[in-house]
Amino acid sequence: MSEETAALQLRLRQLTGLDLTPIAVDTAVRKRMKDLHANNRIAYVAQAMHKRDELTALIDLVVVPESWFFRDVDAFNAARSFVVTRLRETNRPVHILSIPCAGGEEPYSMAMALLDAGLSQNDVSIEGIDISLQAIERARQGTFQRNAFRTPDLSFRDRFFTSRADAFDLVPEVRKMVRFRCGNLLNPDQQLQSSRFDLIFCRNLLIYFDEPTQRAAIARLNDLLMNDGLLFAGYAEVTTFCQHGFSMAPFPKAFALRKTNSVVQFAPLACPKPPMRRSPMRTAAAAVAESRPRLRIPEAAAPAAPLDDLLQRGRELADRGAFDDAERAYRQCLQIAPDCAEAYFMLGLLNEQSNNIAAAAEYLRRTIYLDPNHYDALCHLALLAGHEGDSNTSEQYRRRAARVYQRRSTEQNEP
Repeated sequence: MSEETAALQLRLRQLTGLDLTPIAVDTAVRKRMKDLHANNRIAYVAQAMHKRDELTALIDLVVVPESWFFRDVDAFNAARSFVVTRLRETNRPVHILSIPCAGGEEPYSMAMALLDAGLSQNDVSIEGIDISLQAIERARQGTFQRNAFRTPDLSFRDRFFTSRADAFDLVPEVRKMVRFRCGNLLNPDQQLQSSRFDLIFCRNLLIYFDEPTQRAAIARLNDLLMNDGLLFAGYAEVTTFCQHGFSMAPFPKAFALRKTNSVVQFAPLACPKPPMRRSPMRTAAAAVAESRPRLRIPEAAAPAAPLDDLLQRGRELADRGAFDDAERAYRQCLQIAPDCAEAYFMLGLLNEQSNNIAAAAEYLRRTIYLDPNHYDALCHLALLAGHEGDSNTSEQYRRRAARVYQRRSTEQNEP
């Protein structure tokens, strides 16, 4: 690594807290030099080190802005339940923070979920903060490409977006519910320092930090979260939070956390809801069950089906809670294609769901053997290793997952 790249890497780390790879920094430098028609790398880096606008442009290139609407839908179902109960108990607006908010997919998802629950702009205050100015500008614009819609149930897109040739525009009713601004969790401005939130989404951020920076970020989130509040993390980060003052909240598969010293009892997901103005946002299981005909699975082994059809059938069965039938479908996949990484991954998730941790870890290890860049498998392996007390292995998997994400971002930013 060249001297100038090392110096810039350190500077960007000081500003963002991100444990950046030299490749990510080098790619960002080359992209900016090309945009500026600059030929002298040493001169460019020397100027960039002290120019706020140029550092901001580089930060936009090295951060990982990828997200999509209703990513991990169980988290939004749990958050909606929490907000509805909170509003009823406190009779005041519920304060919600999404940090980092990327292009706005996460806070807008929360806004749509709450509108579906019959709430309005007067009931909640939703704030989205990200270190990337480019991401914030994109979020404010409220225009999204097809890649932002990846869930099985896309009925929300019909209700809350208007479509045009190559994009989808969010309706004003949702856009006005969220306020966006640039900010840095590790170096908060006065406005953020003085804020307290009932609910915080901070997912898939810690995996990019080293341990000291993780501790600093968690301490800051602890300050921002009310004592009886709820925090949603990425599944690869739960163990780290639980080692630093947080514990799991009773919302299955939502990766929800509360302060360890909190004695508040959270209501179950089936708590009463206010009158619905629209069809409520449904879980992935309900969405699949209602939108597709129910499958009749015969006791005898079904005839071999094309691999894609079997994978899809396995997902549908898993979403409906028919885990044994789903496992049979994925085993059929492996009979057809013994090197199918996705089948191994889903078998890992099914065994994790059944608390068969050893089998889950073995299936997930086979997944990353076949597909070393399988981000979700790496995250689950990090979480399982953490639960088993193997912090070194957990950290290795987290770092691998972070590198995969950084490479994706780098590829997306290349012309």
